[in-house]
Amino acid sequence: MQSVTRKSIQIQIHPFIDAEISCRAKCEEDNNSTSAGSSDQECDNDDSPTAPAVPWRVRTTAIAPPPGFAPRTSISPPPGLTPPRTSISPPPGLERQQPTKATTPLMPPPGLQGVTKAFSAKDFRRELVATLKELASNHNVAAAVRRIRTQQVPKQHQAREFSDLLTRASEEQRGLVRRLFFAFAAGLLAAGSCSAFMESECLTGLQAFFSDVYPDLCEETPRLPVIVQMEVLPTLRSVLSREQLNKVLPAELASK
Repeated sequence: MQSVTRKSIQIQIHPFIDAEISCRAKCEEDNNSTSAGSSDQECDNDDSPTAPAVPWRVRTTAIAPPPGFAPRTSISPPPGLTPPRTSISPPPGLERQQPTKATTPLMPPPGLQGVTKAFSAKDFRRELVATLKELASNHNVAAAVRRIRTQQVPKQHQAREFSDLLTRASEEQRGLVRRLFFAFAAGLLAAGSCSAFMESECLTGLQAFFSDVYPDLCEETPRLPVIVQMEVLPTLRSVLSREQLNKVLPAELASK
């Protein structure tokens, strides 16, 4: 009884399978023609009896990509990103120069050529007044000497400028500031060969001060002889010998 039932079921199913297979084969033939859409509709409208679904066979034909997406054999870089060359040249102005046999010496930048400025007595007096004013406030004799040394006073002007400095210092009424001015005058020749003024020119200026300026200043400042004895001469003796001073001092001031 059981075998009969299975056979009858197989007989009933086989016609459906054969009909489905024949329908699928006909649809594939229509797909190869230009009326692919109409054949699908014909297969869908076929009056064949309903049958179990049969898996589709895998298509072996290649599917073309949509327009605009065709594969390229080689992809070129976008504009501006071309691959660099094997040798990259340096930017303009930094090319490696070939060494030459005769090289020209490097010149200093503009403004630092070391050109000596012509000496002006007017400008130096202005600088001297500013230096004395600064010295009266900060009491730094060494800084004042360095400032005058940078002026590079020529030799032929040193005697006159040294005599003028002694005159300005003698006219100062403040005792502490006056002594600083005398120490500043002595400091201009205290450094030997590196001094701001030459020793011989300072002696000449000192002699001119006592012969031409000192007598008139004594009339204006009666205490000037005492100031010279107590402040000027002791300061100058720290940088000049007694013999050097006696040659340029008046007889009443020269020491024995």
